[in-house]
Amino acid sequence: MRKKSIAILALASVALFSCGGPEKSPTLALQKTSSQKTQNEKPGTCNDKASSDINLGLQLVASGDLKNASKQFEQAIKDDNSCALAYIDLASAYINRKDYDKAIDVAKEGLKNAGENKDLEYVLACAYSRDKKLDYSLDALEQALKDGFNDPDKLAHDPDLQNLRLGKKKDFCELLNKYKITIKYCLV
Repeated sequence: MRKKSIAILALASVALFSCGGPEKSPTLALQKTSSQKTQNEKPGTCNDKASSDINLGLQLVASGDLKNASKQFEQAIKDDNSCALAYIDLASAYINRKDYDKAIDVAKEGLKNAGENKDLEYVLACAYSRDKKLDYSLDALEQALKDGFNDPDKLAHDPDLQNLRLGKKKDFCELLNKYKITIKYCLV
């Protein structure tokens, strides 16, 4: 039963939480759940304690309690500072709470501690876009694309990238074209 509930909560992370917000959440890449791997089998994965903290945080997100969810994600980072998913969820919580500076700091810390991660780089691009730091957003998005991020639907519709799409349309579209990603927005 424990394995099944962890898998369900991991899927809840995908459905509820990313920089698009709980109600319009684009899909994040699923990381292995703690029940499917050994502790720290590779950089960026999460140990059992951190996975448990993340799952509790996701339950709080589902109930609308972003403040306490953030505390759980912070605890997950304390339990395993190489767990990229904890940084992704904490940065996303800060974006949803409109605390963009904290979201940026958390994402940068995550990249330093957990290593390159296309989803974490994407969340950083979202935070910069929301904070209207469009050149930084474009740079973070380029790094995410370089590392394999490729979700045309998210790139076209994520409300957290709207400032970037509108404010730097030419650069945004050229960047997507460079990585051979086509979205309708860039065709007009």
